[in-house]
Amino acid sequence: MRLALCALLALAGCASEHKAPPATPSPPAAPTLRAIERVPVRTLPAWPAATPRGIALDVRGPQAADLASIEKMREETRRLTGQSLALSGVSAAEALLIPGFFSGSLVAGALILTPLAIGLDGVERRQHETIVAALKHADLIEGTRTALAARLPKGEPGTTLTVIVLAYGLVPKQSTRGGTLCLAVVADLVLTSGVQEVFRDAVHIAPFRRSADAPPPVCARMEDFAARDGVPLRNAALDAAQVLAAIVRHRLPAVPWTP
Repeated sequence: MRLALCALLALAGCASEHKAPPATPSPPAAPTLRAIERVPVRTLPAWPAATPRGIALDVRGPQAADLASIEKMREETRRLTGQSLALSGVSAAEALLIPGFFSGSLVAGALILTPLAIGLDGVERRQHETIVAALKHADLIEGTRTALAARLPKGEPGTTLTVIVLAYGLVPKQSTRGGTLCLAVVADLVLTSGVQEVFRDAVHIAPFRRSADAPPPVCARMEDFAARDGVPLRNAALDAAQVLAAIVRHRLPAVPWTP
């Protein structure tokens, strides 16, 4: 028994002297966008006072006062996709201070998201140019303004509905390395009566972060969006303007929308 115990102790000693080296930790996996982050929404079912006779409409891109919303959007994109939104070498603050906005990344006041803006590798330059032109031509801001103006009550404006389109364009559906892209829209809704803010909420239509009342975005390969001089992408942007307007109406049932 004593010999057997000594033999076991000797084996244990050998094992302790020749331990396997610790395993090298694996590098972190590239971020993927499998899970959808659902964003709760607010609605305005009733006015805090008498319903206004008329409502002024302001649909625009971000201004200097909206810089915090732009930075928040960029941080959310970086967290969910692993990539920061580029602005062709200038920061969002600098772009917003340039008169007329930065023409390479901001059009009609809104930040346009393109494959190069989100740092996708292997972007085909000609397709990218077609995509940028298509997004500018579609003018999602003007499409949203037209759709909402047709439904707002006429009369003496005492209340203002402001839709701030912070950004729209193409973002990755699954990862930051090629593949399918989706047309995303990020906007803020603000309703004011005089100097009082009555309502404020955000709209997210994206593959990785989506408002609870938003439908899935339109998705396709970059070459498909760019086909026929960008016609599929222009059509998708015009449809997105209608969707954004419908979400605004859904969030604000207290507004006396016309049929």
